[in-house]
Amino acid sequence: MKKLLSLALAAVMFLSFLMPFSVYASEAKDALPIMMENPFLSGERYLTGDIDSVVSEKSASRTYNNQVYYSQGKELFAKMRKGLLNHKGSIKTKYLSDSNLTPGGIIMSTLALKSFIFEMMYYATEDEASTSCVDGDYLRYSMLEFGISDINLDTYKNGKYFYTIVFAVKYNATVEELKKTDSAVNSFVNSIDTNSLSDYEIIKKIHDYICSKTSYDYDAAEVPPAHPYAFSPYGALVKGKCVCQGYATAFYRICKELGYKTRVVISDPNQGNHAWNIVELDGKFYFVDCTWDDMVLDEDIDEIPVNFYFLVSYATTLTYDSSNQHVLDSEYFDTDYFNSNYRKYFASSNYDRENLSLLSRCKVTLSQKSYTFDGKAKTPAVTVKDGNGALLENGVDYTLAYSGNTNTGYPCVTVYGKGDYNGDKTKRRFIIKPAKANKPSASTGAVSAKLKWKASGGSVTGYAIETYTDGSWKSVKTTTECSAVIVGLSPAKKYRFRIRAYKDISKRRYYGDYSAQRECSTKPKKVKGVTLTAAKRKLTVNYKKVKCTGYIIQYSPKKNMKGAKEIRIKDSVKLSKTVKKLKSNERYYVRVRAYHKYKINGKTKTAYGKWSAKKSIKIK
Repeated sequence: MKKLLSLALAAVMFLSFLMPFSVYASEAKDALPIMMENPFLSGERYLTGDIDSVVSEKSASRTYNNQVYYSQGKELFAKMRKGLLNHKGSIKTKYLSDSNLTPGGIIMSTLALKSFIFEMMYYATEDEASTSCVDGDYLRYSMLEFGISDINLDTYKNGKYFYTIVFAVKYNATVEELKKTDSAVNSFVNSIDTNSLSDYEIIKKIHDYICSKTSYDYDAAEVPPAHPYAFSPYGALVKGKCVCQGYATAFYRICKELGYKTRVVISDPNQGNHAWNIVELDGKFYFVDCTWDDMVLDEDIDEIPVNFYFLVSYATTLTYDSSNQHVLDSEYFDTDYFNSNYRKYFASSNYDRENLSLLSRCKVTLSQKSYTFDGKAKTPAVTVKDGNGALLENGVDYTLAYSGNTNTGYPCVTVYGKGDYNGDKTKRRFIIKPAKANKPSASTGAVSAKLKWKASGGSVTGYAIETYTDGSWKSVKTTTECSAVIVGLSPAKKYRFRIRAYKDISKRRYYGDYSAQRECSTKPKKVKGVTLTAAKRKLTVNYKKVKCTGYIIQYSPKKNMKGAKEIRIKDSVKLSKTVKKLKSNERYYVRVRAYHKYKINGKTKTAYGKWSAKKSIKIK
């Protein structure tokens, strides 16, 4: 069987490191980018120093030319992670270094450069810094290649080197493929009724769903560059063909969405280059290999039982593995962080699928799974029944702990086992949606409307704005602010707007209720083409048509229009008006604007366009 991770997808481009940095910066740009295959997958070794300490260290920072430069640490890695999460192919960083990357005017050695590039990606995707289901391991294995496309020393002062470095990244899925993956994940997650299933049943459904959606892609294993999709969850959940990396990252993503602690683990590339998972049940980590289980099903391999690699111990994963493809890569899984957070909790034996007394076989039911934010903590009642349907008692068999249950978001209640269930734990999530949005105010121009509203409480992500057009509501804009300018509207037309707050959690969006509607009208366009013709004691005003209800002509012998008189023309088609009884030999100033009448709640309102440019003429 072939269970390969991504192989080299492009030749590594090398740069001559013997030229002066000034030459490199100005004349050797055609040698960029310097790309390297993702070493997590290729077997290269570039880590240096204590990898357990750097991830959580705070970055040192300095300012130069109003830009903040960061040393390796949380802040720098967070900026790199943000670029990766946004699927950027080019990520610019301001890097503060204690050492010169170009000693003696010569750029660092090939190995040092590769180590630097790799460590930036390693720390940006470390599990320790993970906060969602789409960073951490999911992000780490989304990259095919990364490197540097540009590097410049901006200045040196006070013993620090200030660099601008542009990292280049190639991914195994396109933005459009990611959207399709998100849709597939959300559809499956929404189909899971966590109130009627135990942890074991939920994890089993995830495992079976992935195995049923895909088959192992041998063509991709043989020729990786032609099949990048096979190394992504898109291949597993949408295209239906992938290699082990696709299986493992799909399992990781869905487990995380449903609140389960999991990791993607890999073997030493020199011993198989394989990826699979660990997942937590009852406070222990079990191994799950969807790839091997699926291949047993698809190929009817007699020597390996069906679902043999589902919720098993580390030792068991090696039972039918004579090629050592399940030996964990010590480079990444023999660290203080992994050992203290995962390895020490490895299950010593396989999960007992027949034991109905485990907390992971209990059905945990929440009295309510959706709330609207009101600033108060939400504590849905919890009912726990064992695998035989017997009711467990709070305080005797388990205790409860709620977290994140005040603000908008995806809080959870954790059930901690007691007595016979001591040491076991499970959790269930519920949603706190944003509150109903506040009704916006509106000020309009001829082709735009500016909406403002009060912020919704509960740390919402943003607001979605809709307008009623052609008999239906249509989305026009989203914003993270409490105001928005809507452009591209028609002049002298009544509009209805409504907004609703939303909360983004990983790749899922939760909306609050719509605000009350705001009705308003755009103004007519500014009147143009005004011309004047003088006669004895009168003048005639002509102007070009705009969409409106009518026009207002204003005239005065004073340039500042003080004391001006007005004539209202209640006709949008009439484009000429003669003004009589004027003083002979007097110069008059004239301007015109259009107006539009509309009704809101039965009351007539008027929207006025801008005044035209003033014209003047001397009366005969």
